[in-house]
Amino acid sequence: MARALDAGVAPSWVTGAAVYGNDTKLRRCLEARRQALVLVAACAQRLWCSSADGGMEQQRVDGLARELSPGAWKRISVGHGAKGERLYDWALLGFANQAKWEKALLVRRSREDASAYAYYLTYAPAHISDLEMLVPRPCDFVIEATHPSRKNKGAARMGHSSSHDPDSRIMRSRY
Repeated sequence: MARALDAGVAPSWVTGAAVYGNDTKLRRCLEARRQALVLVAACAQRLWCSSADGGMEQQRVDGLARELSPGAWKRISVGHGAKGERLYDWALLGFANQAKWEKALLVRRSREDASAYAYYLTYAPAHISDLEMLVPRPCDFVIEATHPSRKNKGAARMGHSSSHDPDSRIMRSRY
């Protein structure tokens, strides 16, 4: 990832599956470069949040999601699928501000099963407060940089990435 960014690749957003969301080294690298990101997080992912006594404590993302008020949710489409429009309920919970950038937890809730959640860690300029700007959508353009031990050290292609290789990194440009 760092090599691609050093080479001048400038994605609007970096997105990735849970293997990347749980990779604190990757997140810190991107945050240090002020690179906007939306990374899937596991339900057991812990975040440092303010506690009731004014201190800081670690809380699981699934616990934070359960505490969201009914008014925190907004219904947003992520596009059309084979069965029609894909609508989900979304909520955003900011947990850290750093020099005009904000870290937040984005939560997706199924409309059919209110107990089915997905979690995303986000890092974006603080002025991007519109929830719809942070909601992941199908990729328009994907650059996949694979592990350097492979013959093909990187490829650009249109469409979705179906790679489950933990050594690959996905970047996307949003239009």
